[in-house]
Amino acid sequence: MNNNPYQVRGPGTPQMLGREKIFKELCNHLTKLTPSHVHVVGPPRFGKSVLLKHLASYFRDKSDHYVTTLYWNLGLHSPKTDDEFLRRFAAEIKNPLQSVKPELAEYLELKDGGLLDVFKHMKSEGSRFLAVLDGFDYVVEESGITKYLWDEMTKFGEEGSLWLVTGSQRRLSELYSSEDSRMRNFSGIFSDTPLQVGCFESHDWSGFLGPLKFRGITYDDSALKEISNWTGGVPELAAALAQRIFDKFSDITISKSDVDEIAEYLDEERWPLLKDLWNDCPTNLQLDLVTLTRREEVRLPKERHDDLKLRGFARESRKNRLRSSCRLMKRYAQQQEVGASSLQWLFGDEESFKSNIQSLLKLRLTQIRGADPRLMDRVKRAIECLQDDPMESITMARRIEARALELIWDDELGPDRSI
Repeated sequence: MNNNPYQVRGPGTPQMLGREKIFKELCNHLTKLTPSHVHVVGPPRFGKSVLLKHLASYFRDKSDHYVTTLYWNLGLHSPKTDDEFLRRFAAEIKNPLQSVKPELAEYLELKDGGLLDVFKHMKSEGSRFLAVLDGFDYVVEESGITKYLWDEMTKFGEEGSLWLVTGSQRRLSELYSSEDSRMRNFSGIFSDTPLQVGCFESHDWSGFLGPLKFRGITYDDSALKEISNWTGGVPELAAALAQRIFDKFSDITISKSDVDEIAEYLDEERWPLLKDLWNDCPTNLQLDLVTLTRREEVRLPKERHDDLKLRGFARESRKNRLRSSCRLMKRYAQQQEVGASSLQWLFGDEESFKSNIQSLLKLRLTQIRGADPRLMDRVKRAIECLQDDPMESITMARRIEARALELIWDDELGPDRSI
């Protein structure tokens, strides 16, 4: 049986290691006299789901604040309509209630649309329910999800017994356009500033590397510095390196040279991880990473500056300037630079074309200004699915059509669509 606590991909969700500071912030929001609804954002593969699952589990066991909790990943079989969302939301709530409030669970089973009644009853008895909704982006983009649902969710959230934590790759304010008022009231019930999940910071390393002590492994300062330099604090890269350390050593103090040896091995073994992390970056960030392989420092627009820092691929060297902070990603970016200037390398054969057409389309998309954000997001998703999931790309094309028709109707007839 493999007892290595460091999981890289595979089934299930890894245990949360590190993240003590952001977890404490989340708990503070949820345990104060009047809790807050909280939105958690961060890039894919950076541990949002790990954090949110741990949060739901923590408060499920710690019953002095919430009678129970649910964790619902909306990215898996996303609800397509208001009715489907509400039915499944009721089912997700009923399951944990069965063991702590069986009479309320039975009421939900017997009565359609009984959610508000349940939340009113819980408020009257002073109890609270925590709902953790992950993958929130996937629901927002569904054309069958309307203002009605968000108004219902607003009512639930304002009742004072249901408290929400949502997770997505973008902020709630970015999930709908300024002209689209469907979610405005709902987003208004959340705390002003979302919590961002990115790379590990200096205060995370002690907790993240804590399991090494069970193998009698300690590390000197030079080893810790190199763990950070090689991985940039990117969770999957850090887990891959720590996994190898856990398997290879026992009863030893590891040094810089030990970390360097393992990282060199990972540079080849974990190439798919780096490829996925690279592909998750917008094209302009990929170009910035290539630039960082040629220059000691770069100055970038604030949005890209902050994004590279959040992902752990760069750190501030002085005010408004960045330098590379993830040696593994820097090496990967250097490999991408070789062919970036060669059209033949990019599109010279069918395999190369398939590998690079997505990057070309993404780059073209970044050049479009002033387009509807929801429409742009659907085009982006369609591009991302071209190779790995062409059927999903076709589905996104239908959603692009649906959104385009909505925009045409709004332009022709106005927001109330009256003739």
